[in-house]
Amino acid sequence: MLDIRYKNGRGHLQLDLDVLLPCSASDFRRLTWFVDLSDDIDGNAKSVYDYIVDCVHQLQQDREALNADSSCDRVFANKVTSMIKKYLTCAGILSKSYGLPVLTDNNATMQATTAAKTEEVNTMTTYTANTASFGGRTYPAEYNVSSYGTVLVFLIIGTLKDGRRQKERLLITSEDPDYQEALAAAKAHLVANGKAFPSPAPVVTVSAPAAPIAAAPEATAPVASADVQTACDPAPVASAPASVPTVKNSGNRTDPKQARGPVPEKTFIGKTIKGNGWKILFDGDASRTRIMFDGDPTDAAKAAVEDAGFYYSRNMSSWNKKLTFKAYRAAQALSARLAELYAA
Repeated sequence: MLDIRYKNGRGHLQLDLDVLLPCSASDFRRLTWFVDLSDDIDGNAKSVYDYIVDCVHQLQQDREALNADSSCDRVFANKVTSMIKKYLTCAGILSKSYGLPVLTDNNATMQATTAAKTEEVNTMTTYTANTASFGGRTYPAEYNVSSYGTVLVFLIIGTLKDGRRQKERLLITSEDPDYQEALAAAKAHLVANGKAFPSPAPVVTVSAPAAPIAAAPEATAPVASADVQTACDPAPVASAPASVPTVKNSGNRTDPKQARGPVPEKTFIGKTIKGNGWKILFDGDASRTRIMFDGDPTDAAKAAVEDAGFYYSRNMSSWNKKLTFKAYRAAQALSARLAELYAA
């Protein structure tokens, strides 16, 4: 999930790359519009690029496994290669627009290894307001701090042909041993550049449900909302404490998926919706929602299928979408339309 904050400060949005990618070149260019509107264009573009590198590397491993299995149909290996090409097309747009390295089918493994090593870099020895040292080398650096307390370090590792600086991003969380040093350097960098140092919102953890507390007398001194402390003592509170300890920010972010509760099971996998000359198959083996016709579909049927977001695959001889709950709902609505078009 890519969290993009608008540079005008008017909110943010989250892009689920697992759902959006791979996609056509025109759709991907629309996705980059959000990157261009963000407060960290280079960082967000690099995040999408790294995600694509990981996907291509995983697909390459799947393709090798399919090619090594003599009993496997070549159709599946060709399908994986087709998906790799789509990802490479998206990576090419990022390379051209943001000066990122060109990704090919041959160098994807190397890029994935480099990205994995970058994510594991937690051995930075020193931080200053404008530099960061690692492995005996000192790099010019820029800093930022998220609202959750995470320090973002941008190492300037070179200059691109168009004059822009080539950067590598590192994330330093409160769990890293050098977090305090990085946080102090980030604060000095922001102050030196006339930027405000953000105040991370405190995370309050309640270990047990609190018993009802009697209202404090009106004479009680007001307590700041950011310093509210939950008590578990069932006895009535006569007055508010003289001083409330500041809640330490843990730096942890709540996973939106966990906040929504457990993900329901896809019980529709393996089921089929049949009609007069057509059927919709929820194919778990291919991980696709597939629409198939006994013969050539009518123009009206084609239009209905395409309007529902399904795309034709010659390799699979069907119109397909990913096997998701959204695709399942689209298939249900489409089945009603097809039943009207192919009424007996």
